[in-house]
Amino acid sequence: MTLQISVRHSIGHSSPLTVTCPLYTEDLLARELSALGGTEAHIKHGAVEVRGTLETAYRICLYSRIANHVLVPLTSFSARNRDELSHRLAAFSFHEQFP
Repeated sequence: MTLQISVRHSIGHSSPLTVTCPLYTEDLLARELSALGGTEAHIKHGAVEVRGTLETAYRICLYSRIANHVLVPLTSFSARNRDELSHRLAAFSFHEQFP
C-alpha cells in the first residue's frame, strides 16, 4: 500500500503530470511533451504520464496542440473498501493544497 502526498509544487521541483489527449494521439503527444520539457513519458490509453516542473506544466498548457488537460496528482493510495477510502481521504491535508 502506498501513499504519496506532494505538497505545493514549486517551479524547480519535478513531479508527475498526467496529460490527457484524444484517443490514438498518445504517441504524438508523448513526442510533443518531450519537446516541451516532459521526461520519463509513459503512454496510457487517452493520456501520457510524464515528469515535469510547474513551468513544464504551464508550457504544455500554452503550447501543446494535442493535450486536453494537464493533471497534477495530489496523492495516491490503495484502499480495500469504502471505510479505508474514507479514512485515507480524511487523512489528506486538503487545506495545505488549497489554502
